[in-house]
Amino acid sequence: MSAEVVVVVPVYGDIPSVLDCLTALRTSIDPERHRVLIVNDCGPEVDAMEAAILDLVAGDPTIRYERNDSNLGFVGACNRAVLELDTSDADVLLLNSDAVPTPGFLEELQRVLALDDRNGAVAPRSNNATIASLPHRLTDPSAERSFERTQRVFAELSPLLPETYTVPVAMGFCLLIRRQAIREHGLFDEAFAPGYGEENDFCLRIGEAGYASLIANRAVVFHAGSKSFAGKRRNTLRRAHQKILDRRYPSLSRSLAMFLAVGVDPVDRFASALVRPVDDRRRFSIDLRFVPSGQVRERAERWAAMSAVDARVVPEVIVRPRDEMLISDLAGVVSRTHMDPDDLVEVAVVPAEALSPATALDAHRRGALVLVLGPVEQRTALDEYIGTLEHTTGRSSVADLGIRSAPDEASLVREVSDWYDKPIDVRADDLRRRAEVLGADVLARVDLEHHDIADSYVQTARELDAIRRSRAYRAAQKLSSAASRFRSLVRR
Repeated sequence: MSAEVVVVVPVYGDIPSVLDCLTALRTSIDPERHRVLIVNDCGPEVDAMEAAILDLVAGDPTIRYERNDSNLGFVGACNRAVLELDTSDADVLLLNSDAVPTPGFLEELQRVLALDDRNGAVAPRSNNATIASLPHRLTDPSAERSFERTQRVFAELSPLLPETYTVPVAMGFCLLIRRQAIREHGLFDEAFAPGYGEENDFCLRIGEAGYASLIANRAVVFHAGSKSFAGKRRNTLRRAHQKILDRRYPSLSRSLAMFLAVGVDPVDRFASALVRPVDDRRRFSIDLRFVPSGQVRERAERWAAMSAVDARVVPEVIVRPRDEMLISDLAGVVSRTHMDPDDLVEVAVVPAEALSPATALDAHRRGALVLVLGPVEQRTALDEYIGTLEHTTGRSSVADLGIRSAPDEASLVREVSDWYDKPIDVRADDLRRRAEVLGADVLARVDLEHHDIADSYVQTARELDAIRRSRAYRAAQKLSSAASRFRSLVRR
């Protein structure tokens, strides 16, 4: 890897965002090591854009400015910059003009790229970067990933995360690419002009040749989001280019689903809950699907009353469809009839009498904190199950998993407050300890001697291990069917 990087910034419109990007970039990189190439792609304010940029960078010898003869689109502008204007040996950083770099980001991307000669492309974390967004999943789906929110989560959690993730595709808004990979395989395919999906195709193309794409978990660059394409045109381009990707790489969606299911660190998965927003509202969800219908109303009423104990609590109950009418008039509680494992909550609660491997796994997938509500003696079924895994996991009881318990709702609120008051590294350890036993990929490794699906689990486990070890998308493409098989197994 060369020590030098050429930072390519194609610009089109939105002059204020461009100036914010360039100002942040100049204070975030070492001008003695790196160069900047700005390519004006002849947007609607081409002359005003040129004047604003030249005024900002006047006298800076490390910044080169070029203007296209006509609008080439993002794909064409990047290709011209990398394949014609700069043919040096320097690695290439493609940076969207609506990105806001932070100090040290480029050094970290370089460090990750240099970890292996077959690392081909690296992207940072961001507030707006699909699978690289931080936090990725939100406990409040209506909340905004603002720059400030992402910065706070990144500051607290990045030291606790793995250095990198190997992913099927990296994010194009800020992408460091090994020059050798470009020399061997070109850059963007013009089939994706003017933009959308081109970086996915590039990562998958070099992946088939053995280059890995990665996310650097200890670098962050903020991203305002696309302003080059608006409304109907944006959606039309996305749909058309997604069809090309699906045709060329039919296993891409399954590989991405597998990464999100088993490749994301549990601390990362629950980042939104671990680093609370300023308003500190918490979703408390209790699973009443396995409680007798005659008890559902009374249990839901008690659950709704918790918001009076703690105003931060947003009570939620999950019931069978046939029981929903029993609580339809109940105020102060949100009712659901579907368990979505990716609809994350701060607290997932299982009644002690309904505790089982299946309900514990559901709660583990949804809740940053998992609690058992009710008398301890009613937990024996899961304790016995976990005990059978002791030789594999080293855990022999519910308590060993980082699952807490409470005899009643008032005690439960106190348990929640106690856990959320703990240092973040302690809570992170709790999540990982729980995942050792209840994480889907670990469950797949367990020798379930008395279950008729044991052979399928073992086969799936081997495939999951293989995909974790693989460095290239080709291997992921061959093995991605393991994810769908595993999902069907755990639902039995």
